[in-house]
Amino acid sequence: MHERCSRVALMVGVVLTGACGAGDRPPAVPTYDPEAALLGDAGGGADASPVTLEPWNMGPRCGRWFCADQLPQAGSAVAVGDIDGDGRPDLLLADTGRLLSMLGPLRMLHNDGGMSFSDVTLSSGLEGYGAWSATFGDLDNDGDADLVMGGRRSTEPSSEAGDVLVFYNDGHGRFAPPVTLGRWGAGVPLALDLADMDADGRLDILAALSGTNVRETYSPRVFEAQPDGTFVAQTAGLNDEGFTWVTVATDLNGDQRPDVLTAHDGHAIHQGTPEEGGVVGCVAPDGPSTAAWINAAYRNDGAAGDLGLAVQAADAHWSSSYNTPMSLVRGDFDADGQMDLLTTEVGNPLFFGVSREGSLAARADWPGEWRFRSMDNKDRAVGWGALARDIDRDGDVDALVAYGVIPVSTTTWPNAVYLNNRAAGLSLAPEGTGLERPGAWSAMAAADFDGDGDDDVVLGAQTLFRRPCDGAPSRALLLTNVGEWPGRHWLRVRLVGTVSNRDGIGALIEATSGAQTMLREVSRSGSTMSSSSRIADFGLGEASSVDRLLVRWPSGAVQVIRDVAGDREITVREPRWMDVDARDRRSQEPVTVRLSAAQMGALGVQQGAVRLELRGRGRWLDPPTEEAATGDLVGRFTGDGGVSVRTTGPRSGLRAAARVRFR
Repeated sequence: MHERCSRVALMVGVVLTGACGAGDRPPAVPTYDPEAALLGDAGGGADASPVTLEPWNMGPRCGRWFCADQLPQAGSAVAVGDIDGDGRPDLLLADTGRLLSMLGPLRMLHNDGGMSFSDVTLSSGLEGYGAWSATFGDLDNDGDADLVMGGRRSTEPSSEAGDVLVFYNDGHGRFAPPVTLGRWGAGVPLALDLADMDADGRLDILAALSGTNVRETYSPRVFEAQPDGTFVAQTAGLNDEGFTWVTVATDLNGDQRPDVLTAHDGHAIHQGTPEEGGVVGCVAPDGPSTAAWINAAYRNDGAAGDLGLAVQAADAHWSSSYNTPMSLVRGDFDADGQMDLLTTEVGNPLFFGVSREGSLAARADWPGEWRFRSMDNKDRAVGWGALARDIDRDGDVDALVAYGVIPVSTTTWPNAVYLNNRAAGLSLAPEGTGLERPGAWSAMAAADFDGDGDDDVVLGAQTLFRRPCDGAPSRALLLTNVGEWPGRHWLRVRLVGTVSNRDGIGALIEATSGAQTMLREVSRSGSTMSSSSRIADFGLGEASSVDRLLVRWPSGAVQVIRDVAGDREITVREPRWMDVDARDRRSQEPVTVRLSAAQMGALGVQQGAVRLELRGRGRWLDPPTEEAATGDLVGRFTGDGGVSVRTTGPRSGLRAAARVRFR
């Protein structure tokens, strides 16, 4: 990360008036240094006007667990990330129109602390862009949050076409002009996720397209990260198509490789009828037209340095064209040590159990009262964004669901918190939680904005596929978590990868207290048009500490920490068991790779269980041998063009690769 320097242009204060705990607000971040304006345009635009966030005024501002304040725009797409490394989550809001082809403005809000925000859209370099989707991640492993957007320049004409844009962060919250990944077909990149698909320690990009023309194909892509910061499109193994609300990279079978789920909506073409100028009118037709698009699941069998996707088994409920998920929420809801899947859609959510082999099977028998009562076709709840979080701090994963509308189901249902009673399943929390807000909502993301140890929630207003007679959408809401759970404790875990990607995306974390073991996956994705904080959050119930914290890193490393005190946020750093200088090199300049005997020993891996292998046009200058003084396995290699070094030895559990390009 670069040295901190003076910021660029003007920062305008954005204050949550009436925000909970505002009396204890620390000083705001200082105003930008005007002398730094030479680095960018400090002229007019959104950053020149102050914005005040107003308390919710359509009923009580606070419920039992959440207090609501209105953000400056609809926020049909939301993303959370700490853009300047100050430890506080910042917030990106983006708007779409009723038509998929239309994009509105976006705003980048800096979290100044004490629930005070500043609009830094201009100074961050994001002025003039619009987005359907966005997510933050450390793509170059330099310690700051880069940004990936599905969007385009605001000056482009409206159309169902857009780009995947990669904005690299300079470490101070300012983004370089984007790297644009090539368009690969009709449609807009509405669904994004980040994961290290090939175990090379870099986050790759998973992107899926959406469109309303049944004659088009909308296919996903994996963009594989390269050492020079570019990306190469990979299509091997991905053979599905269709309108996609959400795509998720997640480890289905526990082999520490990210698999892929892509959810398709065959009814979305109904929203683009030419008779209504691309939007269904105010008199809904009898029912939606349907395209034969079905959901997809892929197993990743690739060795380190390779991407190897194959179709994963799933039951008829997952593969049905009538199953049209808008969110794919992962959590160990039944506490069996295996991550489950909860989907939101038109009608009741579906709960899928995931086998040890990674296959998906609907669990209609799973208990609880988490299904809405009405099954009338014209009065179904329409679930959009969703989150898996332990709201009541009892150790079980609860579910939060945002409800919106579609033209053939226009009744607005209240957003819901479903509390998990484990053996009794999920049950709808009594009304008055503060999550229920009138209106149609779509995006939902979570982060600890006020730094008090629990996740607050951002609700984005639905704009897509609203009828012309529905009026203007609401403004997005920031819901401050004010729930009190006397006698219950918590722990938040931030990961820093060294051999794995720096964000630790894809890691599984187990926290054991007494007889209870809780499982979390480090991820930002799953909620439609949303990305959340990557920090893993655990409720501990009455236990004030964790007996054993176990981290399964994407590199295969398994790290155990014992006797961790609760009621705090901790940072866990991955042992650097493999070290490779993976920068671009001049031809013939050697690269040294080292496997640390001490670090592997600490991970419980026996000496000699891991070997090194070169791939591509590489050659060993000094073949890997044990270093006498340390016992480390050390080798030097060179090559021409792209070369990768990877570990082999499946019984060790360690799997990693590093790519080097010789120029």
